[in-house]
Amino acid sequence: MTDKPIKRQQQVNQTVELLLTGLSQEMAQRSYQNITISSVSQAAGVSRRTFYRHFQSVDELLQLKVDHFVVRLYQFIQKQQPQNFELLIVAVFNFCQHQASFLKMLADNHKLYLVQQVLLTHTDQSLLPMDNVDSNDLIYYFGSGGISNIIIYWTQRDFQQTAAEVQLMAHRLNQHLQVITQQ
Repeated sequence: MTDKPIKRQQQVNQTVELLLTGLSQEMAQRSYQNITISSVSQAAGVSRRTFYRHFQSVDELLQLKVDHFVVRLYQFIQKQQPQNFELLIVAVFNFCQHQASFLKMLADNHKLYLVQQVLLTHTDQSLLPMDNVDSNDLIYYFGSGGISNIIIYWTQRDFQQTAAEVQLMAHRLNQHLQVITQQ
């Protein structure tokens, strides 16, 4: 009897993955505003009814796709264990470079802002553990704004920089932050 809930959850997960893949296929072919529940369902090989069992809208599905991206980003960074700011930025670049097609689809559809929104929902996974909850929000907003804007910068330039160039840029950015905080 315990196998039934597990099997059902596996089916749900598989259906959600099919829908996420269908959304990616649709975003690669047409602008986001022209994507419909029917087109995503058809691309995923499921019925509209099945779509509605899991999601209320294409926006909700996209939100989950961005959420998965951010969770994987945090997991990648934690696995890399960067020892300083520069290595953190390089780790973010390396991850994002491998996700460039997804980020480009978001940018082309004016949805890249979702990355920053979702970064803020996962502050519990941040590499910046802090005790004072009241000041954390401002720090997290500042940090997620900086990281998301760097991701936008790289996406707009098709990730043309090398890891060494990114590390140099991060070094200069770090120096700049140190100068302005000492004034």
